[in-house]
Amino acid sequence: MVEKIYIQVDFELTNENLEALVFLYQPVFSFNAMNLYLTLYQYGRQNMPLDAKQLRSILNESKDEVVMKREELEQMNLLSTYYEYHYHLVLHQPLSPKDFISHAVFGRLFSMVQGQDAFKNMVLKYHKETQEIEGKDITKHFDGNRLSVWDDHFESEYIQVKNEKPKIDFDVDRFFNQIPDAIYPYKMRTPELRNLIKEVGSIHAVDMLTMKRLMIENSNFDEKTFNTRGFLFSIDRTLGQMSVDQNNPYDVDPISFIRYKQGYDYVVDGDRNLVKSLTNNFKFNNQVINVLLEFVLDKNEGNLARGFVEKIASTWKRNNVETLEDALKIVAMDQPAYQPKPKVKKVAPMPEFVESTTEQVDEAEIARIRERLKNLGQQEES
Repeated sequence: MVEKIYIQVDFELTNENLEALVFLYQPVFSFNAMNLYLTLYQYGRQNMPLDAKQLRSILNESKDEVVMKREELEQMNLLSTYYEYHYHLVLHQPLSPKDFISHAVFGRLFSMVQGQDAFKNMVLKYHKETQEIEGKDITKHFDGNRLSVWDDHFESEYIQVKNEKPKIDFDVDRFFNQIPDAIYPYKMRTPELRNLIKEVGSIHAVDMLTMKRLMIENSNFDEKTFNTRGFLFSIDRTLGQMSVDQNNPYDVDPISFIRYKQGYDYVVDGDRNLVKSLTNNFKFNNQVINVLLEFVLDKNEGNLARGFVEKIASTWKRNNVETLEDALKIVAMDQPAYQPKPKVKKVAPMPEFVESTTEQVDEAEIARIRERLKNLGQQEES
C-alpha cells in the first residue's frame, strides 16, 4: 500500500517567520531540515497530498535522511506527525525572532551551538528597548467603581458564557474551496455529498484534514462514485469511539455517549437518525443532546423512544435550552410531564362460567357434556 502524506497548514509564513527560520532555527538544526519544512508548507497551502516516495524524489534524499529531518522539525516544535495507515503532518508556525531568543530551551541551544558572541548579537538585534518618555504620566486608568454592581449572579452568567462551547457547523464551502479540481473533481461534489459532509462534520466536529482523508479514501475516481456506507463506517471507526472523561462525560459526540451509556459498541440506525434530528432539526449542541439522551435512558428503562425524546426536545426548545448548564438545570427539576406514559397491559375479561365453581354446576349437565364430547370423538375416528 502506498503511504499517503496529508499536510495541514493553518497559517501563512510572514517575513518575520522567514527571518527566524533563516537566522535562528537553521543554525541550530542537527540536520538541515529547512528544505523539508518549506516543501511541506507549500504543498500544505495548496492542499496537495504527497506520498512518501514522491517526497523523497522531490528532496532527492533517502528515506533515512527524510526521517531524520522530519524528526528534527518535530523536536524544534515546527511539526507534529500522526500515523494510522497514512501520515498526517501538522505544520506549526515558527516563533518570532524575539520569542525564539527568549525561549528557555531554544535560546540556550542557540547560545551553545553558535557561541556567546553570536547569541549576544541576536539579543541586541531583536531586543526592543522601551523608549523613555519625559513628563508625568497623566493617563486616566480604569475606575473600579464602574463594576460596583457586580455580584454573584453576574459572575455566574459571565463564567457560563465564557466557558460555553457553542455548536459549530462544519464549513462545507470552505472545505471544498480548499480542494483543487485535480484532487477532487467538481463533478463528484454532488449536493448529496455536500449535505453528508456538513452533517457528519458538524455532529462529530471533524477537522478538515481528517474529513478530506476519509472522503478521498471512500471515492472511486475511475467510476466517479462515492461509497457512502464505507465513509460512514470510517467516520464511526475514527471519530465515533471517543473516550469519556468522568469529570465531564457530556463533552463527547452523541454516538460515543450512547455507547458509553448503553455499554456496548453497536449503535442502531434508529438512534443514529435520532441524533441527526436533534442536531439538524432542534439545533442542539452535543452537550445538550447528551444530557437529553441520558435523561431519557434513565427514565425509559434504557430505551431511546423517538417520540418521547422529541417530545422533551420540543419542550426544551421552547424553554430556550442552549447550553450544558441549561440542560442540567431543567433535568434537575425532574418534571412529571417528562415521565413516559406507562404501558397499560390489557386483560381480557374472564368468561362468566369460569367465575362459577364446579360445585355450582348440575352434575347431570356435566355428564351430558362428557357424553357429547365422547360421541364427537367416536365420529371423528369412524
